[in-house]
Amino acid sequence: MVVKLKNTMLTIQKHLRGTQRLPSVGIGEPKDPPEDFHAAIFLTAYSNPLTVLDASVEIRAVTVRLYINALREPAEEIEFDLDEAASELHSDILGDFELGGDVRNIEPTLVTTTFGYQTVGGVMFRIADILIPMTVDDNATMAK
Repeated sequence: MVVKLKNTMLTIQKHLRGTQRLPSVGIGEPKDPPEDFHAAIFLTAYSNPLTVLDASVEIRAVTVRLYINALREPAEEIEFDLDEAASELHSDILGDFELGGDVRNIEPTLVTTTFGYQTVGGVMFRIADILIPMTVDDNATMAK
């Protein structure tokens, strides 16, 4: 069975748009400077940490990256807004959040948020990367 995360990423995008906190939400990293407060959803990693009987257990991860213009004023509001948005999303993901499709469950102990800076098209952004690892339905059957 081939597992695709298209519907999962679209579900996350729909949820983020529904919060009305973010003026723009896209799939994939922006090529041009995004609006002041933007979220990008993109693929991060696939792994097969173990096998069970004759099948693999596969973890797939997507990242939700939040962008805030790092030069906006007042400067402290950047940290406050980024913290609030990341905390809300983190809470939503670990709560009753249905991703559907081939996703069996989110791996709650592996969800992490890291912060940093990134330049897009010459504009510096303060970012929060929220890693969302998910167990997907059996993707491979082992040879007998």
